[in-house]
Amino acid sequence: TGSLNFNNVIINGTFNDNGFSYNVSGNWTKATTGIFVSSGKTTFTGSSSQIISNTNFNEIELDKSGGNVSQSGDVIISNGFTQSNASYSTNNKSLSVSGNLILNGGTFNATSSTISITRDFISNAAFTPSSSTIVLNRNGSQTLNVPTLNNLQVTGSGNKTLSADIIIFGNLKVFSGNFIDGGHTVSLRKNLIVESNYNGAGLISFDLNTGLSGSGVFNFHNVVINGTLNDSGKKIYVNGNWSNVGNFITNGTVSFNGSSTQTISSSLFKNIFFTNTGLKNISG
Repeated sequence: TGSLNFNNVIINGTFNDNGFSYNVSGNWTKATTGIFVSSGKTTFTGSSSQIISNTNFNEIELDKSGGNVSQSGDVIISNGFTQSNASYSTNNKSLSVSGNLILNGGTFNATSSTISITRDFISNAAFTPSSSTIVLNRNGSQTLNVPTLNNLQVTGSGNKTLSADIIIFGNLKVFSGNFIDGGHTVSLRKNLIVESNYNGAGLISFDLNTGLSGSGVFNFHNVVINGTLNDSGKKIYVNGNWSNVGNFITNGTVSFNGSSTQTISSSLFKNIFFTNTGLKNISG
């Protein structure tokens, strides 16, 4: 069988790809009355800019020699999204990916969109978070490897685990499941909301102005306060070191529960507990 290559695609009636894979080098337009039934893979190719309208795809790949692919409507993908090169913009529209979101090259601009991902999010490309929100929503394990995000939301059951350091310019919200830093560094600029579990084995750095909220468990390893951290009356567990070179506002409790030596820099605490067998070394 040969390859299927289209330029502009306009769906006014019903188009069923019957599981075939095909290349599209022009725009993709699905009319309001159009029906697209997909079980194959749609690859956007060519060197010019392309527009994708409101459509449900099975799988998308970007393999272009140049140009930009931009959404003009909300896009839902039943399986994976893979970008090899060129640039992609959500253009302030929503993107829902029920498989993996893999960025191997090019530039991905998330604009102000909500991007929901049901499998892993791996970025080896230039990801521009802008004012977007990433939602990890699988009822199961997910891996996150992207250098920078704006807002991050964790929903669904299971472990959501970092495989690299991350900077979060907005809020980190853990509504359900377990957020696991995987021994990496989380640099947080805004608020941390935990309704389930934050499990730290690496370092969390509060770099701007952070307030804690939620009824979940704040379980940190190493803590660095460079900006302002307001515990909002919450209980914080720390099993590593505590470094405060910023401003710590407290009406809650910090429990140092490490089994190895812990170093605690100068801070004003309201309530402080020392548990477990590790030596607590007060500095400053």
